[in-house]
Amino acid sequence: MSSSPAASLAQRLADAAFDDVCQNLSLQPHDDGYFFADINDGTDNVQWLCLPVGEIYPWQKRNQQVIWQWMAGAPLAVTTSPDGHDAAASHLGDATRPNIHPDLTIAADHWHTGETLGQWSLVQISSDAQQPALNVEKAAADWFPRPRPH
Repeated sequence: MSSSPAASLAQRLADAAFDDVCQNLSLQPHDDGYFFADINDGTDNVQWLCLPVGEIYPWQKRNQQVIWQWMAGAPLAVTTSPDGHDAAASHLGDATRPNIHPDLTIAADHWHTGETLGQWSLVQISSDAQQPALNVEKAAADWFPRPRPH
């Protein structure tokens, strides 16, 4: 791992329990089952979220590009769909592991979701605060991309 702030955080939290991570970072519970903190710096809208095992970040799309960056914990599967039919998954985590990426850029108006591949995953989700207001559309709880009929 490099000596970036994310790498330093990952090393510090590597063996921490989910509850300890949330307390250490002052993350608050969200109705959707994850814990989060808004960290806005005037340039970017930034949210840290920690997904525990068994919880899935709800399918949603935003009107602007967002960047998911793995911060600590287990790798995370992020699934995206540009149209509600086609879907692709990426694994975020420690980039020194094969087929794992440290971050993922999701285009505006693309559906996306995430799920930890371990006990918990901490990610940073950011968007440009200089763009028009960020709008989020959540899918119904039972929605997922459906293949097109033949």
